[in-house]
Amino acid sequence: MGAIALHTDVMNATNVRGETTVGGRADRVGLVTRQLTRIVASASTCIGCGRRGGILCAPCSATIERADTALVLPGGVPLRVGFVYSGIVRTALVSIKQRGATHVARLFTRTFAESLRTDPGTLIVPLPNSREGWRRRGFTVVSAVLKGTGIRTHSVLVMRDRGTQQGRGRTERSQHRAGHIVVNSRANVRGRRVILIDDVVTTGATMSAAIVAIRAAGGVVVACAALAVVRPQRFTANTYGVSTTNHRRGHSVNTTVGVSTA
Repeated sequence: MGAIALHTDVMNATNVRGETTVGGRADRVGLVTRQLTRIVASASTCIGCGRRGGILCAPCSATIERADTALVLPGGVPLRVGFVYSGIVRTALVSIKQRGATHVARLFTRTFAESLRTDPGTLIVPLPNSREGWRRRGFTVVSAVLKGTGIRTHSVLVMRDRGTQQGRGRTERSQHRAGHIVVNSRANVRGRRVILIDDVVTTGATMSAAIVAIRAAGGVVVACAALAVVRPQRFTANTYGVSTTNHRRGHSVNTTVGVSTA
């Protein structure tokens, strides 16, 4: 549960008579205790079916759809992505983004971290959040996923905020982001090798805008990486003539995302 959600609920706490309280210590302690109890309970139930015994049971993990890593963005930049944004993967990411369920992030940690450790010496650069997204969550999904891995990220990109991409089509997304991601004036990426990272790739518009920004500042984007992709067929040989992809089902969570099914 994110700190912002806890703070909001505490401020709106009610006492035993149903009256709104502002500073009652007993009420605040009781509310936080109940919140933490729910967090512990949710961490021991499957996010797919609600079965107890872990955050992802074996039957649900078998439905996860993996995306081949041989994908490519416009201009030939490799796109490393572990999963297709559907089913359990979508449920997990939505729960992190919208409900602050950061404990679910560890489902993606091993696969994502491994995709970033193949290029020692590169700058790992997260795509910037919109102000709206940051105000709503107070954290980024990729930071939650990489927590505890020792992988250092460098926040050198800045968004000239125009709001969220949610609900926009492919052309609208591209136009919306074009020219509105730039390198921080205090950052120096000239001559540096860069891997751009984000949680979900939908049309590639935000990634493409970030690639343009890094290149304009003299950096070299060697790859982009994401947790999931909405439609991997958009980033294959059929689109750009560079690579192909195949979807694979039936991977257990032990080999797919590194979390025990127990």
